[in-house]
Amino acid sequence: MLSIAILFGLVSFFCIQKNSLKNEVARICNAQTDIYTCVKSESIKMKSVKPCYLLDAGINDACIEGVYQAVGDRSLCTDIFESGIRNNCEKFFEEK
Repeated sequence: MLSIAILFGLVSFFCIQKNSLKNEVARICNAQTDIYTCVKSESIKMKSVKPCYLLDAGINDACIEGVYQAVGDRSLCTDIFESGIRNNCEKFFEEK
C-alpha cells in the first residue's frame, strides 16, 4: 500500500513539477520496486536533498538526513524546507 502511495506521488509529482533534477530522479526510480532506496541513492549521486521531496512526508526526512550525512556538504542544509530537519542538519555539521 505504501509503495502504491509513493508511486502515485512520484507520478503526480512528475506530471506537475518542472524541476529537472527531481524529474530525472522520478524517471530513474519510477520503475524500481524500492523507491526509497533509489531516490536516496540518486540524491546522493546528485549531491542534492531536493529529490527526497518526491517521497511522502516522514519518509523524506530519513532520506534528507541520509543524503546530507553521506555527501558531507553543509550547503545542503539551505535546501531543506522543514526547520526541524534544517536545524538537525546544521547541528550535524557543527558537531563534525
